[in-house]
Amino acid sequence: FSKIEAGKLTLESTDFDLRDTVEGTAEMLAQAARNQGDELVCRIAPEVPRFLRGDPVRIRQVLMNLLSNAIKFTHRGEVSVSLRLLEDSGSRVRLRFEVQDSGIGISDKAKPIIFQAFTQADGSTTRRFGGTGLGLTISKQIVELMEGRIGFESTLGQGSNFWFEVVVAHPSSPPPPALWTGREGLAGRRVLVLDDHLLTARCVADYAVACGMQAEAHTSVEAALQRVRSEAAAGAPWDVVLVDLEMPESDGLSVVQELRSQPMVNPPRLVMLANPGARLDPAVMRANGITACLVKPVKQGRLEEVLVAALKSGAPGAAGEPISTGDTQIVSLAASKARILLAEDNPVNQQVGLRMLKSLGLRADVATNGHEVLAALEREPYDIILMDCQMPEMDGYETSRRIAELVRVTPPPLKSKPFLIAVTANAMAGDREKCLAAGMHDYLSKPLKLIDLSRVLERALLCVHPALEASPPVQGAPAPQESAGESMDLSVIQGLRELREPGQPDPLAQLVDLFLRDSLPRVAQIEAALLAGDAPAAAAAAHTLKGSASNLGARKLAALCATIEKQAKGGDVPAANTVLEPLKGEFQRVQSFLKAEVER
Repeated sequence: FSKIEAGKLTLESTDFDLRDTVEGTAEMLAQAARNQGDELVCRIAPEVPRFLRGDPVRIRQVLMNLLSNAIKFTHRGEVSVSLRLLEDSGSRVRLRFEVQDSGIGISDKAKPIIFQAFTQADGSTTRRFGGTGLGLTISKQIVELMEGRIGFESTLGQGSNFWFEVVVAHPSSPPPPALWTGREGLAGRRVLVLDDHLLTARCVADYAVACGMQAEAHTSVEAALQRVRSEAAAGAPWDVVLVDLEMPESDGLSVVQELRSQPMVNPPRLVMLANPGARLDPAVMRANGITACLVKPVKQGRLEEVLVAALKSGAPGAAGEPISTGDTQIVSLAASKARILLAEDNPVNQQVGLRMLKSLGLRADVATNGHEVLAALEREPYDIILMDCQMPEMDGYETSRRIAELVRVTPPPLKSKPFLIAVTANAMAGDREKCLAAGMHDYLSKPLKLIDLSRVLERALLCVHPALEASPPVQGAPAPQESAGESMDLSVIQGLRELREPGQPDPLAQLVDLFLRDSLPRVAQIEAALLAGDAPAAAAAAHTLKGSASNLGARKLAALCATIEKQAKGGDVPAANTVLEPLKGEFQRVQSFLKAEVER
């Protein structure tokens, strides 16, 4: 902020991918929105150029600030970011970004001072939500440096719409050739989108229309099912139906099962839309004939890929192998063979980080300050750097800025352009924006949690290895065994090991013994209840087993139990039956794994 006050802040000018900048920012905040119970939507108008020249870090910084505020002040509502083209002079374009929310809104008294430093709506807002309001002041200064303006409309109790306009140039060199084509296969095909949030349904439908498809958006389950039935009867069936997994009226799996039960000559391909952290298990997808599962907010390019792949897949609604894309199936971290550098000066934190990476099937080299990081990059082509922000001699912020400068030098002195993940002990408002402004790409807060680390690394790998995806097993060859890290949360096991005390019984052995003695009868109860058609008993047994499995880190087993519980509660015993064999197989794997852990 002191640099802005002194007029020292300058803008970079580099060719960049605008779509990646906007969608990547929304993706980074998707889990935060999910934690608030918010639906996050990202929509880029089709006329907006993808490749431009300007300062993507500053654009992302402003967008991140506005989106973070919108999510923070919205609970169980909707937050959307949209982008449209206002003017194209041939050499430069004027863009308008809008961030809308259905949150608490801003009072008339606070509106005149909202862009002043250290100001929020009132003191109670600061106490409840944290922060100082400094981010809006910085955002205003950045936007004005880009020959733009920023403003908002808001109604107390109804929400806000913050917008900003900036001027950027067309790229200095031709845009890179497309790495993926296939949109021509979508022209004229028909897609129906069902999501209880109208913003999401319309956004996905609009993206499909931009690909040359005919699309309809629906928020009512019954209306959507009726449209599928009527169009099939009229001889104009839908080619693809996208269904939201979590809806208040009916869950997505129930809708899919209803669609598959309809007598249609040409049933549609089925694609599921899911919130972050709600990915479907491949066994569940196969059992329900689901071709793919897209994570929201939906990216335009990923939607195109999935639609093309779905239309090229086998018979519609068949229980084949689900399509694997970066947003539909967790990347195999161990299979990536990514070169990782851990920049951390604290020896204890080094060991914690290295152990967590090892549990994910990864290894890393260590640097203790920024000078060592730069020296390491001159020797080795690292893909990812976990960058502690508070290192001695040269901290993570300065190191990231130096890396951003050096990768633009010709010839570059560094062996690679790594994906930078900020790691900071601070949890203050504005820290994420500060990291992004320094040139870092993602953000982790201490103490590190295995699941958070895993998710950030997955996102990083999709950037450094965009073609990386799970390969289908070779026909006739035995399917590869799933690694423990994909099925089990190894941090839970490690945590139980660390509870050991000299001369006392092993807590891990005690809990494993209790789990196995209790869970084997539960599996039998689930099977017996399903065979007898007793849905309530099956749901109750699955619920109990789900809790036990979660406590020991058996996350895949817990997810399968949750699926059976949900289907049984809905009275759909046949659907629950399709998950029984995958559950029994996973239980056997968990049982063998836990026994081996106790014997170590």
